Amino acid sequence: MAVGERVRSRDFLTDAQGVADETMRRARRNVEKLVNLLPGLGWTFARPIQGQPGYAVYSPSEDKQHDEIEQLERELGGPVPLSIATWWRVVGSVDFTRRPGSGPPVEYPDPLVVLPPSAVLDELAEWKEEQEYGETHPAFLAPLAPDSFHKEDVSGGAPYVIALPNPACDADVLNMERSFTFVAYLRHAFSWAGLPGYGEVFSRPPPEIVAIAAQLEPL
Repeated sequence: MAVGERVRSRDFLTDAQGVADETMRRARRNVEKLVNLLPGLGWTFARPIQGQPGYAVYSPSEDKQHDEIEQLERELGGPVPLSIATWWRVVGSVDFTRRPGSGPPVEYPDPLVVLPPSAVLDELAEWKEEQEYGETHPAFLAPLAPDSFHKEDVSGGAPYVIALPNPACDADVLNMERSFTFVAYLRHAFSWAGLPGYGEVFSRPPPEIVAIAAQLEPL
């Protein structure tokens, strides 16, 4: 993070990409575990694996997503941060949103969601169209996930976004209650068993969350 866009230089890129690859391999294994562990809390996924491709509980990375990342960077005229591009290439997309009424009685658990690059491409097309009609915006804000309210089908605030393009190794996630980079947000989410909204309710994770988080790998 300290070297900024110089992370893309010959001096740093190989090491930085290696760290990103290992980080996201661990993230992928955590996601795969949570798919099996969260139902133990009575959690019923709103969009199960057999649901709409790209928005299911866990949609592993595919060749088309690699192509979408390249398309996104072409259309942006610049790169996506290493962390997020590597998540898409190694993990794919995830949506732990619950079916209303399922799971523990925590009002807004803010389950982990990371949208696929196709969703960002759709938003970019709309943004470019608005630019053409003079509705200028200083930066393209790529959606990563709905906010904690929309995840519960309640009208709420703006989605969690990142500003693109960004040549750094990681990027700030905007519109969250707390300030996180993408990797820091993943660490926080996994420390709360993929349900970081618990952290807004409890000062310490309850036993059922501790039991699940203990089975996950550190990033």
